[in-house]
Amino acid sequence: MSKDDPQFNLRMPSDLRRRLAAAAKENNRSVTAEINSRLESTFISEQPYSEIAAVTDIIDRAKFLLKHFKR
Repeated sequence: MSKDDPQFNLRMPSDLRRRLAAAAKENNRSVTAEINSRLESTFISEQPYSEIAAVTDIIDRAKFLLKHFKR
């Protein structure tokens, strides 16, 4: 994302903001990147998966599982 991308102000409940911040930290992302990733995934699920999107989804899920089962 670049500084030229448009900004968007959004109100959200404090609890949701805390959950997003925790998820962002867990995924080594900024809160903005976490929100963008989650929004993008909703659009991907509405369309037939391309091979690249399917592989990306598998990689993201594998990273999540590895992170949580290492504990």
